[in-house]
Amino acid sequence: MAAYDDTDNTRILHVGVWGFLITFLFVLYANGFYQWFHHRLVEQNTFEFTDSIEILDEQNYELDNFVPLDPEKGRYGLPIQEAMEETIIELKQEPAPATASLN
Repeated sequence: MAAYDDTDNTRILHVGVWGFLITFLFVLYANGFYQWFHHRLVEQNTFEFTDSIEILDEQNYELDNFVPLDPEKGRYGLPIQEAMEETIIELKQEPAPATASLN
């Protein structure tokens, strides 16, 4: 009796294949529309591409070098790689207070 209540496997296959195709075509169309629109903005010089690159370059510089954050208070930015290395060294030297009682 259970065989009559089962869902048809071909129907499941058709729904899966059609769902995949519709999703794939939608993503392909959306990407094409984005590329077309972006190309039009660049052609019309309304897209400020250089500003975003300059902002990213500035952020990379701030992450990779010593930079003054607040010189009046003596606060300076430390390169992120060095900050991570110093934190690891500090954590290896002494356990955290919350886990000290577990040892």
